[in-house]
Amino acid sequence: MLNYVKTICGACILCCFIGCVGENTENSESPTSSSSSSSSSSTSASSSSSSSSSSSSSSSSSSSSSSGRPSGVVIYAINSGGESYLATDGTAFEKDNYYTGGSNESTEDEIANTDDDVIFKTERRGVFSYDFPLTSGVYSIELFLAETVFTSEAGKRAFSVLAEGEQILTDFDPLLAAGHDTAHRILIEEINLSDGSLSLEFIPSTDQASVQGIIIYGPMGSRPINVPTIAPVPSDCSGMSQVEENDLVLFDGGELPAANNRSIRLSNEWILGELWDPQAKLAVINTQGGKGISYSNGKPFTGYKIIPPRAGGKPGLFNMEGLDIYAEVKSNSIDFGVRIIVPGENEATVGNNTTWARNRDSYSGNEGDQNSGRNLKATSDCKLYSLTMPIEWRKGNKKANKFFIELLNNRLGNNNEFIVRRVVLKGHQYIDN
Repeated sequence: MLNYVKTICGACILCCFIGCVGENTENSESPTSSSSSSSSSSTSASSSSSSSSSSSSSSSSSSSSSSGRPSGVVIYAINSGGESYLATDGTAFEKDNYYTGGSNESTEDEIANTDDDVIFKTERRGVFSYDFPLTSGVYSIELFLAETVFTSEAGKRAFSVLAEGEQILTDFDPLLAAGHDTAHRILIEEINLSDGSLSLEFIPSTDQASVQGIIIYGPMGSRPINVPTIAPVPSDCSGMSQVEENDLVLFDGGELPAANNRSIRLSNEWILGELWDPQAKLAVINTQGGKGISYSNGKPFTGYKIIPPRAGGKPGLFNMEGLDIYAEVKSNSIDFGVRIIVPGENEATVGNNTTWARNRDSYSGNEGDQNSGRNLKATSDCKLYSLTMPIEWRKGNKKANKFFIELLNNRLGNNNEFIVRRVVLKGHQYIDN
């Protein structure tokens, strides 16, 4: 269980997640104690307590209240000291990046108070900083912390953290905050940014500073990306896709973070992942016309999901008029399709009971037409598949929370690959959740 305590401290809001036992007290205050520092608070004594060294800030006033997750979407999620990882809540962590200084460290110990040991088993340690490219705006920072070295005697490690030059943690001691090998998360809200980069400095006062993970939350689209202004057409593929106003480019053949075999972060904070065949493999590969996303060793009627950024802790919703996808298969041919999922839909739904995007060249456009243009055939020749939403969808102004790219009746062996080269959502719009 997790207690959630918010301390309001001037320009920021500091929220501490601390492990507890007993009843679920998530999103509730703990009135049991508070430290002598005017800018810190503590939760129930059931497992651990925080003091002025665990959650203090530079402000001179504070109050406690309950709160939900931060507003905004996940802009950056970094697995400090580690590789890319898909968390149990669907957050796709990138491998450690954007840092200066420090060293990668790890432990084989089991970590308490989390379902995501992978994040807390690696860390960046020493004197170091992070700089995240961002547009001007207001952001929240979540720090993932754990003491994996010292087992007793608080005070052996203490460090401060500065965000944009302002102190947000002072003499933080992870052992005092949560105990040995125990996950601890701190949320700092309302960080104002105007210089194009959010800086975090980790400065030790005793031993070395350390951090296991970092999430930056903020406005959708605030992570700078290189969106093509011309048609994202691979040089070795046929068909012309023109990027127009209100189109959203999810993948343009440029550089991508390496796949961790289960997920890839696309442009605009979208995630490609959630493979439902445990034996299938996902990889970023080089092709003649740029990067490609390879799916191999997949059974029939399996594939992967493409998921929009979360908003306010909830799955994002969107609508679109269709998709342009460039794709090929390494050898032979396979049938595939693009299936659209609406909120509340059983993802195992198949056939005519779900929504399929249709090939513009073969879809009849008639209401009630359940089949034409649904099955797409990929061959060893890369080409454009220009898809439209069925007329019932467009007339009903419906909304989706993800879509699948799915094999229909062929198995991919280890020596064969289904390769997606470009993905553009046509006539895309986000919808309030």
